[in-house]
Amino acid sequence: MKKFLVLLSLLLVLPFAQAGADESETGDGVVPIDFKLTGSLRHVDDFGRTIFDVDLKGKPGKATGRGVGVSGPPVLYDELPDGNACVDFSPEESGIILMEAQVVMTFRDGSMIWGNASPGGYACFSGFAYAPYEIMGGSERFEGASGWVAFELDTYGFPPHLPLLVLPETGIGTGAIFLP
Repeated sequence: MKKFLVLLSLLLVLPFAQAGADESETGDGVVPIDFKLTGSLRHVDDFGRTIFDVDLKGKPGKATGRGVGVSGPPVLYDELPDGNACVDFSPEESGIILMEAQVVMTFRDGSMIWGNASPGGYACFSGFAYAPYEIMGGSERFEGASGWVAFELDTYGFPPHLPLLVLPETGIGTGAIFLP
């Protein structure tokens, strides 16, 4: 009976110990972000609205991310941000510019961070997207958080002017959460 109680205690306590270990704080109030992600994005309409759902694994812990974005109309290669990774399809459009977006990341322990898109985001019709965000706040272990995260995504290419398309995406997210 004692062994059973000890085993039961370990099973109940160990997940909470692991959840606390996910934070990976550096000791100076900075929590590094180093995610691998998989998920999907869905183009909602011809007005550039997109919904995305991703699973995030890595630092600072397993999470799900959900958000919505609005892009501008398709643009030529020269109109995309400098240093972009798009293929130049001139004289046709090569990508879109991310105009607005919001993201919420919910971690396994119930903590959350949320943010808004920063300038410089874009998506290539050749299958790559770059989406930087400013972290605007958080809850629970990330209460009062600020910081940044940038996602680099392989979207497997998508043609312009094709709404209601669901695409798989994989990629990485890097950044930092600053705690007060």
